[in-house]
Amino acid sequence: MNRLLICLLFILWPAVLAADPVKVSAGAQDGFTRLVLEFDDRPGWDIQRRGAGYRVAFSQVAPLSFDLSRVFRLIDREHVSDVRAIGNNSVEFDLACRCTARVSEVGTSVLVIDVYPPIDEPPTALVDMVDMVPPEMNQAT
Repeated sequence: MNRLLICLLFILWPAVLAADPVKVSAGAQDGFTRLVLEFDDRPGWDIQRRGAGYRVAFSQVAPLSFDLSRVFRLIDREHVSDVRAIGNNSVEFDLACRCTARVSEVGTSVLVIDVYPPIDEPPTALVDMVDMVPPEMNQAT
């Protein structure tokens, strides 16, 4: 019986020690979208551009879990189109625009990611350039 209790203790111990999930929330600000990640104790992190978005990787030995249930409660998908956990120690977010991300730390437990739309974008397609031509030059002669 003692062996069974000891075995159960070893099996269940990691669940007892598991940290609370990282709470991920978002809010619409004036002209940008803010993502907030709340940790018990924020680990080191690195952000990299990935395809249509960014990946934030955390240097945590123990696996992290992420609570993403509140991300789209207060924002639309104008700047951020998707947020997902990747593996045990990364979060990836896709952008709905050619936005950029700025990251800042708040205290020892919060990581803030502000997603801004581009400012003064140059034209990217012929259609954009045609719209910039004065009307008098855009008419056939």
